[in-house]
Amino acid sequence: MLKHLLNHDTDAILSALGVENASEAEKAGIMEQMLEHFTRVITDTAVSKLDDGQIKEFHAALDSPDAEERITQITSHVPGLMRSMEDAVEQEFFALRSAKETLA
Repeated sequence: MLKHLLNHDTDAILSALGVENASEAEKAGIMEQMLEHFTRVITDTAVSKLDDGQIKEFHAALDSPDAEERITQITSHVPGLMRSMEDAVEQEFFALRSAKETLA
């Protein structure tokens, strides 16, 4: 789900952040941090749109081996939720790219 929402491959993400020339170990660490960050963005967005029962299901789904499938089932019952999560990821990615460009 996260890869779908990010809609970028690893090289494109690293390039957008300006760290494409980092060592493989550094790239792996950066991607791990990015995935954790975007997981929080997605989770925060989803939780803001779900009722209490759906929130419990969502959190349980995050820890399951079939997380992507279970989360898709939960979000399919909430009109506009997938679009909200996609928008949140897009806005966050844009903010990260803008910050990188500002620092450059």
